[in-house]
Amino acid sequence: MLKFLDMVLTDLQKSCTRQQKVQPPLETQYFFLELLQNFVSSVSYCLYEDVLSVFEKLLTLCSDVLTEKVIKSCLVALVDKYTMKSKALKTTVQNFMKFLLETSSKVNQGRLPIQNQILAEEDGVYAESAIDSSMS
Repeated sequence: MLKFLDMVLTDLQKSCTRQQKVQPPLETQYFFLELLQNFVSSVSYCLYEDVLSVFEKLLTLCSDVLTEKVIKSCLVALVDKYTMKSKALKTTVQNFMKFLLETSSKVNQGRLPIQNQILAEEDGVYAESAIDSSMS
């Protein structure tokens, strides 16, 4: 099942690339966000490394609409004591941290889509960066 999901998500990423879109439409991203939110709870207990590949693809496909709650869930799943330790996990954690840094810089520069800025404002992330930038 993980192999199949991995292949489908890979095809979706390739189709976005062929259509010269960086990301799928917002409605599709919200679907992937919900899928990621449900999927991440099983990452800790999976013995197959394919789960990490699927995790990264889902994260990429819904990156514009991620919420703080989902990011926290992802972080907890990756560092959980039951998560299988491997090279693939180490790579996934590094990629996840890079992703968080990129997302953080987009929030600070105000380049996120308006819906994500509203979510970030609710979480206090964008509001804090707006206050910091206004004080400078």
